Amino acid sequence: MSDQPQAQLQPQEQYHEPLSSELLPQTDATLTIRIIKSFEFRTQKSMVIKGVNLIEETVGGLMQRVRGCMSILLITPISKSGRTEARWA
Repeated sequence: MSDQPQAQLQPQEQYHEPLSSELLPQTDATLTIRIIKSFEFRTQKSMVIKGVNLIEETVGGLMQRVRGCMSILLITPISKSGRTEARWA
């Protein structure tokens, strides 16, 4: 055995890249909601809602927002690229 003390190994600091959920506050979230048009034909539409306050928003309020836009979403045709023509803010 040697008389020299063993060097204490310090854990290396690893670079932490912040997640997108860490960059924006909970009062300014972006939600993606998938609305299934047909289970049989596996068709769906996606709706993106920006600026949602996750602290004050309720499930009922969110459902009301989705139902308000749903009639427009289900009428909007899907282009050949598979993307909807309408944009939601």
